Amino acid sequence: MGFFSFRDGALFVHHTLDEHPSSGDFSMHAHECYELFYFDKGSAVFWVEGTPYPLLPGDMMLFNVSEAHKIELQSDAPYERTAVHFSGELARAVDPSGALLHPFCSRPLGKGNLLHPDDFKDDYWRQCLKNIVADAADR
Repeated sequence: MGFFSFRDGALFVHHTLDEHPSSGDFSMHAHECYELFYFDKGSAVFWVEGTPYPLLPGDMMLFNVSEAHKIELQSDAPYERTAVHFSGELARAVDPSGALLHPFCSRPLGKGNLLHPDDFKDDYWRQCLKNIVADAADR
């Protein structure tokens, strides 16, 4: 299993590659923070508040505070992902207007969680995530 992790009080970033994942390792859960989840590799469906989201490599999931979610692996293919968990306080500190939290908070729970690569005007966000993980691997 490949793994990268960074944590401080308001931010937790982790990247994981499970070569032989087991569906039993993933249960329904929720966080007291916001989460961006990037799906890099595998075969899976994400369940959010009862709504299924089949995932394709490159998809991004958004989770609001306390939004219940669970990944359901569809095979034992390698499963790779990066997750960014952050507090509302951190988001409000860098963006007092609340624009950064708008995609998380402006929708009903379990609705509008999935973003595909073509929902973005460019690939900059994905490159940022990959650079964080690549830089850490070089240290």
